[in-house]
Order: sequence, then structure tokens, then C-alpha cells
Amino acid sequence: MLTDKVVIVTGGGAGIGLAAARAFAAADAKVLITGRRVQQLDEVAVNEPNIATLIADASDPAARRAPSQRRWSCGAGWMSSSITLAPVFR
Repeated sequence: MLTDKVVIVTGGGAGIGLAAARAFAAADAKVLITGRRVQQLDEVAVNEPNIATLIADASDPAARRAPSQRRWSCGAGWMSSSITLAPVFR
């Protein structure tokens, strides 16, 4: 269904963000999740081979640009969709 689509989910290391990332991956999208918690992202990387991870803080302007500038090992191109589930301001 979502073959050749790229989705970035901020705050995707747990909860609703991770559930959304899993749903997109199950629909054949290339998925990148971002988050601040290294351990959570490491666990996702081990347990979810179809989801790529990037440590990034959504409240940091430079970190918000990083996912759109990154191509990761699954060969994904530019993002098709982005879901922000992490707070942007602290």
C-alpha cells in the first residue's frame, strides 16, 4: 500500500509514535523514527528491522532538520509524510 513512501515519526521510540511507525512499516513504507532516548531507539532498532532510528531532539532546530537531510541504509529517498508526536517546545 505505501511501497516507495517514506515516513518520519518524531517521538517514535515508544507509545503512540512507535505504534504509528509499526503500522506504516506493516504497510510497506520506509520508516524513520526519531527520539532523544538512546536505549528506546536501540531496542526498536533491534526488534523492528523495517524501522530506522535517528537520535534527535525535536525541540532543537538543528535536530529538526536532520531527518529530512538524511538518507539511511534502507535506500529511502525524500520523505513522503511526517508525523510529529514529540513536543517541539520545552
